[in-house]
Amino acid sequence: MERESGVTRRFRGEATRWDAIYTEDHGAISACWDRLTRANVRRRFDRTFELAGDLSGRTVLDLGCGSGRYLVEAVTRGAARAVGVDIAPEMLAIARRLADGVSRGERITLLQGDLLSLNLDERFDWVIANGLFDYVDDARLGLERAAHWSRGGLVATFPDRWAPRALPRRLWWRARGVRVHLFDRAEITALAAGAGLSDVRIERIGPIFLMAGRSEFQR
Repeated sequence: MERESGVTRRFRGEATRWDAIYTEDHGAISACWDRLTRANVRRRFDRTFELAGDLSGRTVLDLGCGSGRYLVEAVTRGAARAVGVDIAPEMLAIARRLADGVSRGERITLLQGDLLSLNLDERFDWVIANGLFDYVDDARLGLERAAHWSRGGLVATFPDRWAPRALPRRLWWRARGVRVHLFDRAEITALAAGAGLSDVRIERIGPIFLMAGRSEFQR
């Protein structure tokens, strides 16, 4: 059996805790900590759908979908199909429960897999890769693959190399067997160009950069 990576172990163990960031359905101390250190998680969620625009009848791919909050929002906004991919079965189990509890939840498909080894034969109108490139060992290949699956827009986030929390966070997780990758604006610009993205915009959201662009693989 292939040895489980530190990233997989982390998100298998933190599935319920991570989803609580969106609901604040946990203790007061944890909720306060999330508001202090993870406000960017909710802000990037809101900004992603601002950039997406009208999703009626469109298709969405969420790479690193976690507990499925983006997928639920996508179908709630009228997406015809939303596919979520994650490495952690515990995350996908939460996503399935959420999908089963909402109108149009049957439009959501969930797949277990890793970005660099995933096989998909379709393209999507809107591709999301938020909170993913922190953990992708080959960001160049990863963004190329994400862009290839888009026939329209793509949004992805990257942790800022120079954010005050970046180095402490990186060391904290390295001690726990999780490698965290950091980026600067120039690196993200180069990655976007290499992936064939156009109309690229890079915005700062707290300690992360949010990058949005258009894929060359359009119909």
